Amino acid sequence: MRSIAPFLALVIGLVACQDRQTTGPTDGPQLAVTSTRPVHQVIGGGSIVREDIAGAPREIYGFQALVDAAGRATGEAEVHFPSDVVKMHIAVKCLAIERNMAWLSGPVTRSDNPATPVGRVFLWQVQDNGEVQGAPPDFISNFVYKRDGNYQPDVCRWKPAMDTYPWDNGNVWILTPGAPSLSDLVGTWDATVLYFINPENPADTADLFKAGAQLRWTVAPDGRFSQIWWRPGVIFENVTGVMDLVNGQLVMWTGEDPTPTPIACQDLRFNGSTMSARCDVEAGYDWDGDGDDDPSRVVGEWRLKRTGVLVGDVAGTWDATKWRYTSVSDPTRSVNLVSAGVAITLTVGLDSRGTVAFSTGETDTGELLFDGSQMLTRNGEAAAYTFTLDKTTWSFTGLHPYDVDGNGTREPATLEVVLARR
Repeated sequence: MRSIAPFLALVIGLVACQDRQTTGPTDGPQLAVTSTRPVHQVIGGGSIVREDIAGAPREIYGFQALVDAAGRATGEAEVHFPSDVVKMHIAVKCLAIERNMAWLSGPVTRSDNPATPVGRVFLWQVQDNGEVQGAPPDFISNFVYKRDGNYQPDVCRWKPAMDTYPWDNGNVWILTPGAPSLSDLVGTWDATVLYFINPENPADTADLFKAGAQLRWTVAPDGRFSQIWWRPGVIFENVTGVMDLVNGQLVMWTGEDPTPTPIACQDLRFNGSTMSARCDVEAGYDWDGDGDDDPSRVVGEWRLKRTGVLVGDVAGTWDATKWRYTSVSDPTRSVNLVSAGVAITLTVGLDSRGTVAFSTGETDTGELLFDGSQMLTRNGEAAAYTFTLDKTTWSFTGLHPYDVDGNGTREPATLEVVLARR
C-alpha cells in the first residue's frame, strides 16, 4: 500500500459517490467536478520525484477525467514541474482504459512558462494497483509531448507503451460508476455454490461440493487470477489467466496463450460480499463418460474471504534466512542452502502465484492457498506445509523431496523455511 501525503484536493466528491473506502490528498489546486454520468472515470493525484532528472524536486500532479459510452472524454489536469519552472492546466480530451491501466491526453489550456505553450498536447499513463492489503504502489508515467509537431488530442486511443514508475506519494482510482468494475473482483473468493449443467440435457447436473471439492479464486488488481480446486490438505488442480469486465460481462482468458478464446460469464451480480455468475465453457464436465470434458454451463456463487491469512498478508518479496532439507530416513543428514551460500527469494503476487528464485539460477512458480494453519501449494506437484506468520517473519515446514546427499536421486525430506520480509 502506498503512503499519501496531503498535496492535492482530488475531487473527493467523485470518489465519495463510489462504494470504495479511499482517501485523497487534502490541499493544493482545486479541480472542478462535472455532473456528467461517465462509463469510466479516472482520478489521481500526488507528487513524485522524476527518475530521469538527477536532484529534481518533487513534481505535483492532480487530474480527473470521464468518458461516456460514445467515447467522448472530458476532464482536466493540474501539473507543476518545479524543475522546468512551469505550472500548467490541461484539458483532458482523450481517455482509454485497459483493465487497471489508463491513458490520458489533451492540450495545455493555461501555462505560466512560454516554453510550454498553450495548445501543446501531453500524454501520460497510470496504473491502479488497488487498495487491498499488500497492494504495491500505483504507477504513473512522465507527462510527455511530441518535440517535432504535436500529438493529436486522441493519441491515448492507441494505448502506446510507456515507461511507468511507482507513485510513492500518489494514488490512482479507475472507476466504473453505477456498474461493477474489475476492482470489484479483486480479492479472495471461495465458492459457496458451484455446479455444472449439461446444455444438451439441462436436467443433467453435477455438483462440485457433492464431489468433495472446493474452489477458490484469487484476483489481482491487474486482472490476473488463480483458480484453485482443492480438498482439505491438497490442491488437485490450478488454473491461471487474466480476467476483465467488458460491458458488465466477466471475460476470462486462461493459460499463457495471449490470444485464446475467452470464457464469457453472464448474469454477473454483486450483493455485498457475495458474487454470482453463469459461464459457458467448452470443456467443463465429462457428460458422456468418454474421458474428455464436454461443453457445460457453470453456475456459481462466491463469497469474499475476509478472515484468516489472505494472500495480501504475504504479497511482496521475502528473503530466506533458512532453507533446510532433512532426510526422513536419516534425520542426521541435512543441508541448509542458505548456510551453503545460496541466496533464495520468494515473491508472492496478489493472484496467489508465488515464485521461488535461487541464486544458482533455478526458479519455481506455483499457487499458494492458506487454510487455517496449513499452506497448500501446487506447481505440478502438490505439497502441504504448517506455517506461522507475523509482519516480518514467515516460517513453514513440510515434506518436500530433495537430493540431500547429492547422489542425483531425490528422497523423502522435510523442508524447513524461515523468511524475512524485504
